[in-house]
Amino acid sequence: MKKNWLLLLFIFFVSLLEATVFSHLMLFRTKPDLLLAMVVIMAITLKPNQALLFSLASGIFKDMFGAGVFGIYILLFPLWCFLIIKLSRKISLDNDIAGIVLIFFVDILQNIFIRLGLLFAGIYITWYVFLKIIFLEAVYTTVMSPFILKSYKFFKLHIKYK
Repeated sequence: MKKNWLLLLFIFFVSLLEATVFSHLMLFRTKPDLLLAMVVIMAITLKPNQALLFSLASGIFKDMFGAGVFGIYILLFPLWCFLIIKLSRKISLDNDIAGIVLIFFVDILQNIFIRLGLLFAGIYITWYVFLKIIFLEAVYTTVMSPFILKSYKFFKLHIKYK
């Protein structure tokens, strides 16, 4: 039980890091989605019920600290987690490279869903900005994901989370 609270505190710390530090380290007006990387990593490494619970918590933190439409990440993060759990039963995602590649593609899909949702809500975004956000954010998240993966493994090693 204590380990669950510590993991929740770690997710909270990552969400604060994303909302504060990386808001100032934007690259071409995009920032990495560290919580999405955490969701993918947890879906691969944790038990399915724990991964879904922590992905829901990640979505709550992302919506709390974000400036977007409230509730979208509460829906999307458990969805991605569920789909990754199903995918991991079909193919092996045990090595770090597979996880990082998966983070890239999930980030692209998430950005497409969010931008299309904005389009259907009547908020028009030019194609140039649409593609720039999708691909640059995915690349930035993918570049930062090994650091999140290493810190997550360090965290799991030190609290012996299973």
